[in-house]
Amino acid sequence: MKRYVFAALCCMPLALIAQRANILKKAYFHQGANQGVQVKGRPQIELGTIAFYFDQTPRIESSIVQKKGETLQLLFLPNIAVTPELMQALAAIRTQAENQPFSVRFAVKNDASRKGLEITLTYPTDAVGVKYDHFNSIGLQKGIALRFYNKSLISQINQIGKHIITTAALTPRVFIDCGHGGVDCGAVGNAVKEKDVSLNVGLSIAGLLKEQGLCVTLSRIADEFVPLDARTTLANRSNADLFVSIHANSAPNAAANGIETFFFDADLLKEGECFFSTLCERKQAKDQQQIKQMKSNQLAHHVHSALISTVQSAHSVIDRTIKPAISQVLLGTQMPSVLVEIGFVTNLQEAVLLSQKAYQEKIAHGIATGIMHYLGRA
Repeated sequence: MKRYVFAALCCMPLALIAQRANILKKAYFHQGANQGVQVKGRPQIELGTIAFYFDQTPRIESSIVQKKGETLQLLFLPNIAVTPELMQALAAIRTQAENQPFSVRFAVKNDASRKGLEITLTYPTDAVGVKYDHFNSIGLQKGIALRFYNKSLISQINQIGKHIITTAALTPRVFIDCGHGGVDCGAVGNAVKEKDVSLNVGLSIAGLLKEQGLCVTLSRIADEFVPLDARTTLANRSNADLFVSIHANSAPNAAANGIETFFFDADLLKEGECFFSTLCERKQAKDQQQIKQMKSNQLAHHVHSALISTVQSAHSVIDRTIKPAISQVLLGTQMPSVLVEIGFVTNLQEAVLLSQKAYQEKIAHGIATGIMHYLGRA
């Protein structure tokens, strides 16, 4: 095994220092399943993802120098400003990473010649690979996804010449994410709160799937706040076969209405640097993203078509179609994942429907039917 030590980075140009600071808005740590080892005989190639949101797309400078057995890698993001609240979030990420096969440290540099955010990564050279991608999330927020991969598993895959294609177990595991909750009401319109609708629908979906013999885990079962990365971490560690996130929509235009479904699309990621030893390792990491995208697309089509068909049997509803997207829950989950917007609370007619138990159960029936179709059990 090799060890790396980082070298000094070049100073940031004075012209860049004078620019308006790029604000770090959010930071999430989506942890993988048991540090990427096999769970119940099913291997996990992704160890975890740390995601950052900024005002603007940041520039990244990277530097590594080798030493025995371990990699020390320095990423420097010039002209980044970090609020005290986000410093607490970064400190929490560092603490959470202590249980991972890698560690991460953050430091804000305010020297006259060097201002920005410094990220130091430490990981065993032969066991962990790192890459980062740029993305625009829902709402066109500028983000970076820093991903950690199980290189030992990638090496095993390369030796046998196969990709990992997860198939549902005899008792499929489904993760239902009831959007928002607690202090986070989500969208609010016409006296209807998204957090209430998503919880009721999610609980109904879970009940229907359990009746069919499936194992179901929910992100929440009551009106409580659950951070986005806690939801994905729970899903990853439950080793779910699929992930469905339930939401209600809103829009400034009160006439906007309808149902739409989003799925993870790796093509929306703009590839940054990849710190793997070989091109083969890099290809395997990219292949796994493509497999997740393909299966997420399939899941979206099954869920969306069943939902639209079920609802339209009794109500006139606009089909806003299936769309590729990157949201945090779609980005941070390791299994096929979709996010379903079941209607607009800001539209009076849909708000009235969404508040009715019978309509919520109809939506739940449509989504559950789509899940069963995807699993080949309907």
